[in-house]
Amino acid sequence: MKLKKIKKQALSVLCAVVLLFAFAALGTSTGMKAFDFGSFTAHAAEVVDSGTYTDNLEWTLDNAGVLTIRGIGEMKVSEDYPRKPYPWEAYKDIIKTAVIEDGVTSIGKFAFEQFNALTEVIIPDSVTSIGYAAFYKCESLTSITVPDGITRIEPYTFANCTALSSINLPESVTSIEISAFNNCKSLEAITIPDSVASIEQYAFMDCEKLKEIIIPAGVTVIDYCTFRNCKALTSVSVPDSITVIKDEAFAKCESLQSIRIPKAVESIGKEAFLLCGGLDSITVEKGNTAYKSSGNCLIDVQNNELIRGSNKSVIPSDASVTSIGPEAFNGCKSLSEISIPNNITSIGDYAFSNCQSLRSVVIPKSISCISKHAFYACKALTDVSIADGVTYIDDYAFDSCAALRSIKIPDSVTQMGIAVFDGCSSLTEVKLSNNLTAIPERTFCLCYSLPEIVIPDGVTVIGDSAFYVCEALTSVVMPDSVEEIGCGAFRQCYRMQKINIPDSVTKIGSEAFLYCSSLFEIKIPENVEVLDESTLANTRMLKSVTIFNPDCQIDDTALDFNDDWYKNRVPGLIIRGHAQSTAEAFAEKHGFRFVPFTENQTPHTCPLKNVAAIPAVCGNEGNIEYWCCESCNMYFLDKAGIYSINKEDITPAGNHSIHFEELYYVVAGSPTCSHEGHLEHWRCPGCQRAYMDESGTIEIENVTIAKTDHIDKNGDNYCDNCGTIISNSFLAKIRAFFQRIINMLKNLFS
Repeated sequence: MKLKKIKKQALSVLCAVVLLFAFAALGTSTGMKAFDFGSFTAHAAEVVDSGTYTDNLEWTLDNAGVLTIRGIGEMKVSEDYPRKPYPWEAYKDIIKTAVIEDGVTSIGKFAFEQFNALTEVIIPDSVTSIGYAAFYKCESLTSITVPDGITRIEPYTFANCTALSSINLPESVTSIEISAFNNCKSLEAITIPDSVASIEQYAFMDCEKLKEIIIPAGVTVIDYCTFRNCKALTSVSVPDSITVIKDEAFAKCESLQSIRIPKAVESIGKEAFLLCGGLDSITVEKGNTAYKSSGNCLIDVQNNELIRGSNKSVIPSDASVTSIGPEAFNGCKSLSEISIPNNITSIGDYAFSNCQSLRSVVIPKSISCISKHAFYACKALTDVSIADGVTYIDDYAFDSCAALRSIKIPDSVTQMGIAVFDGCSSLTEVKLSNNLTAIPERTFCLCYSLPEIVIPDGVTVIGDSAFYVCEALTSVVMPDSVEEIGCGAFRQCYRMQKINIPDSVTKIGSEAFLYCSSLFEIKIPENVEVLDESTLANTRMLKSVTIFNPDCQIDDTALDFNDDWYKNRVPGLIIRGHAQSTAEAFAEKHGFRFVPFTENQTPHTCPLKNVAAIPAVCGNEGNIEYWCCESCNMYFLDKAGIYSINKEDITPAGNHSIHFEELYYVVAGSPTCSHEGHLEHWRCPGCQRAYMDESGTIEIENVTIAKTDHIDKNGDNYCDNCGTIISNSFLAKIRAFFQRIINMLKNLFS
């Protein structure tokens, strides 16, 4: 019985197999799709394209995206220029798997360059050579095994394979060449075999996830930018065989915590450890004659130069160090304090830049020059002490030190570079050296908090954009030595109401006072021959411009109010000058009121009283700055009493309700029984007046709408809206009590 049952089962299986093949044959002969037996039924792969390459290789591509290359010998490379493409390159966007069959001995240059869909490559042991950029920018390739027999990882072989996370290199490899793994952003680990004797420049640059590297004992040179920007790299094993570490070899390895320099190292290139922000420990092996370490500082013995510091550095105070080299502490993000001893005579460019935790610094008198970008972007730096002895502060020395509150520049400083304090947004107090001759370009640009500045006597030039967007600047003391005010020098100093330009000034650059929206009055000295484009453009509060030179060339845009908002807010602007002067012609051409003044032959002899300018703003009538003789009842534009004016010209004409700030819109609010409402209106944040219109011409005395009455539809003596008891009388309370009982009964039976 058992035997009979087994026979039946065997017969059933045999029938099933026969049927399976029958259906498969039917599909093939009729062009029908393979029969679907469910999830366990395999589809036969169809060939999409095929062909030969040179005279020794064949290739096929199926509909699953599998490219198969078979044959005997090497994958020869076209020597034509431009390069003749491989025949399968037409399918680079759909090839997912590349299978190189046994017998093929090489993979040619650019064979799979930018095959973005390629995720898997199978390479046989017969392959002994992988060509230049063979897998360059295969952005979906995640892993690969390099066969034993490969001796070189040629330039750019796996560069920009951004998804490549693992790779196995055989013991046959002796060299890793230029940019072989450059920008493999996902590569977390790689074991470099002991057979490798050469790792060339850029080999692992931008491998941002690479955490650890062991350099084999046969390698003697760590080449240019080899591990640059390996951001996750925390550990590097440097063998005793290393003699040279080239420029930027470990630059921007921001997680690297320690470095050991073997005793055989003879040369360390520029910026070898640039921006290694996590570096805490630096050790040089004993016996090294070129370099030494002290206080976690790397020191060039021959030049007595500190070439690299760390977050835990203590600068030696002996004669072993006399200079701090360029970029020495650049990017030491945890360095919070540093003492610069008196034996230091120079600080290199970018020496302490990007030390984001550094709070204070004292520059000793032994240093004569604070170099370019020396403390650039030290964002926590609040206190700087510069000793008398420093003579020059170079370009951008304290640029973007956003927390710096005050600075005193000693009189020993005779010159500054450009943008020294650019972007010091917290700076509120400045004392300049009395021996400066210029305030260079962008010196205090973007110093938003600086309220006042006294420019020392002896300064002749205020450079371009020197005080650009100093939003809080209200007071500028300018000496008689100043001859030139540069382009945009005080542009967008929104709160500056008045500036006295001395008679010594001969040149005012374009946009010098552009968008100085609080500037009320300005006088252009007689020696100024040109009023350039946009010099006073869009100064919305400007009421008086006095031009003393009768022949001054005035650009049509000098007082251009090209913004509609500004055009509506400069009524009553008066231009003063000589009769029949270029100032009068300009005023007539552009529709401004012109008031001539009288030039006396001799100065007024009586004592004159100075009256400061008061802006006509938010209802205040205001006045220009003037000098008056109380004995003679005469009025003058200048302290010498040469340019006389009439009394009525002291007060600017026009609308005296110009507002210091732009009116803000207040949406209408409906009144309730608990709160008053208000009308839709525009309000001035300065004087708090309310207006019906955005331009502020129709004032509203009262915008308040009275509260509404309480509503008690339930009769329970409580307001339906706010819940307030409406009446405290005894009868009201009794009625409310019974009404609440009635309401409860209604709710109960409803």
